[in-house]
Amino acid sequence: MKTTKTFLLLLTGIFFYSCSNDKQQSVNETATDIPTSSTAPRSVQEAMKQAEDAIQKQGGQPAQPVNFRELQQFLPENAGLYTRSNLSGETAGAVGITISKAEATYKNAQGKTVRIDLVDTGGLGMTQMSMAAWASISVDKEDDKGYERTGQMDGYKSLEKYKKLRSECDLSILVGNRFIINASGRDCSMDDLKTVVRSIDLKKLEGLK
Repeated sequence: MKTTKTFLLLLTGIFFYSCSNDKQQSVNETATDIPTSSTAPRSVQEAMKQAEDAIQKQGGQPAQPVNFRELQQFLPENAGLYTRSNLSGETAGAVGITISKAEATYKNAQGKTVRIDLVDTGGLGMTQMSMAAWASISVDKEDDKGYERTGQMDGYKSLEKYKKLRSECDLSILVGNRFIINASGRDCSMDDLKTVVRSIDLKKLEGLK
């Protein structure tokens, strides 16, 4: 079930990405290394075929992410005042596209929970664009409800979202133009979330082959 949900999200992203044409001024146009299609697909099946064609144009070899078990090694048992309470993962593929994902849940003594997803897109630009479109744009907005902004965290492109209601925090980071880290928590601060994410060795992750 989790595998099905992952690829439904991925293919949905690919479908909507492929549906953009060169008359639209979308954020995707800023990423020059992403293959585009001049013909909008009329179905998910056609979008999948365009995805396969795009892979061939990128060198004829599908991207091969590392197995999820290798990603799990980057999610430590302890992260600041938080302790890992659950660990899971999957590696799956479709239409020549493979992704790996490791997931961990962390809790502190007060029962507050932080979740981290670590995804290896294999460096395939189209997959990355469907899962981290924010990486090619700049955002900085704030109101009485919270804020959303792109920036840098330890030298990596990041996206922060904070909602004052329930103190909901979301943090996403793109590492090495390949790995996407998504962290989320409730009743916590952005600094707490960053502390948990910094428990991951980002430099070592970037060098992973």
